[in-house]
Amino acid sequence: NKKARAAKAEAGAGASGAGKGEASNGIHKREMSAQTKREIMTLINMLLERCSITFEKGAKEWKDFVLVYTLLEQVRKKQEGFSLQKPDREKNFDAFMNWLKEEGVETDAVSIEKFEQEGHGLKANRMIPVNDVFLCVPRKVMMTTETAANSEIGDLIKEDRILQQMKNVCLALHLLCEKKKPDSKWKHYIDILPDTYTTPLYFSAVELQCMRGSPAMSEMLNQQRNIIRQYAYFY
Repeated sequence: NKKARAAKAEAGAGASGAGKGEASNGIHKREMSAQTKREIMTLINMLLERCSITFEKGAKEWKDFVLVYTLLEQVRKKQEGFSLQKPDREKNFDAFMNWLKEEGVETDAVSIEKFEQEGHGLKANRMIPVNDVFLCVPRKVMMTTETAANSEIGDLIKEDRILQQMKNVCLALHLLCEKKKPDSKWKHYIDILPDTYTTPLYFSAVELQCMRGSPAMSEMLNQQRNIIRQYAYFY
């Protein structure tokens, strides 16, 4: 199916930032050489192969993960300068709140604030009684599996079992495609999304190594391996 393959190719371009054309939606596009593309695909294939092997528990599990993480870092290194530019979140909060109001979302009870320890979050602008509904987000402004099915990746979803069974992967791919659109319905929402989190999925190899000996270590490595495998599959 040519349309499905085209959608998959677009998703790959979104992940690598290697597309051609003029800058759009704050994206400065450069031409990636054919040699670099081949080198990246070789690394991606190695990643997919390594992540498809079940990690053995214990010391070997860590060694296997380091090999995978090293390959991923090589991919990142080759993609430097081709990734999507990160928007200034704080400058986009007002536009986001205005968009919500235009969509009928009542936001007077809360505002976006930056807290000293926790980072950005919602601050109550008034006393909120117990059980009082202070914020209601209508489905029409949500990115869902339904909106994904009705987007340009709809045909790909129909053909790919992973996208059908793993809704989080489907939504991630949907988000990548919308992020590339300068006129996306969710542009104001996408422009305020953080680019990193403090969860184990975003831990570096050095940070993960500090968790060695923890009963949660194996689960964290498995989570990272699964996400890396999904990335390599859809590249």
